[in-house]
Amino acid sequence: MGRKGSTAHLKRLASPKHWAIPRRVKKWAARPKPGPHGLEEGIPLLILVRDILGLALTGKEARKIIAQKKIFVDGKPRYDYKFIVGLMDVISIPDMNLNFRLVPDAKHLIKPIEIPKDEADKKLVKIRTKVTVKGGRLQVGTHDGRSFIIPPDSENFELSIGDSLLIRVPEQEILRRFPLKEGYVGIILKGENAGKVCKIERVGELIEAKDLDQADIYRVLARNIMVVGEGVPVIKVREK
Repeated sequence: MGRKGSTAHLKRLASPKHWAIPRRVKKWAARPKPGPHGLEEGIPLLILVRDILGLALTGKEARKIIAQKKIFVDGKPRYDYKFIVGLMDVISIPDMNLNFRLVPDAKHLIKPIEIPKDEADKKLVKIRTKVTVKGGRLQVGTHDGRSFIIPPDSENFELSIGDSLLIRVPEQEILRRFPLKEGYVGIILKGENAGKVCKIERVGELIEAKDLDQADIYRVLARNIMVVGEGVPVIKVREK
């Protein structure tokens, strides 16, 4: 009888295209465990440590670094090399005094940018789901698998799908809300313009937004843009 369910291994040739790994050097790659991001939206911690950040030369070295709890994700030590990381996650390496944020990238879907230490406890999350629960409270779910319960008397009770929250990690404290509305600033998440920061000018079937640095106008689906501030990004989301 054949085995049921997905295998614990993943052939490199079949791995998602955005994984920045050599395809023909070895046969297998680490298959991430189910976590806050989907397979097509994130990368295993091992690949981040070895192939992207270059903190290790081999998988064995990367696994050792991770097992020693030297890598923090959103303020928590992660010791499983198959843990999946993704969009807007904050990666901290206290021993090296380094902090990174994973931001959208046109080539590899996400890439790390170095951020100042005072931003290492701040993260932007996008609202993907919204339901009313017992007591008339609002429950919202975010792109990274978080869940928030909002009481009716909260200033955040008017949250809508597509809005963003600036939160403090790991406490998950809501600091600010940024609605998906004209005048706010967003970052494009996917496609050839991924990573572009722009001012939202029209919200409809397509979001129309103007590049903050040049005259380009982008038209994207609402799911492919994330609000990151009002006037300017509230935290660092690009290199410059």
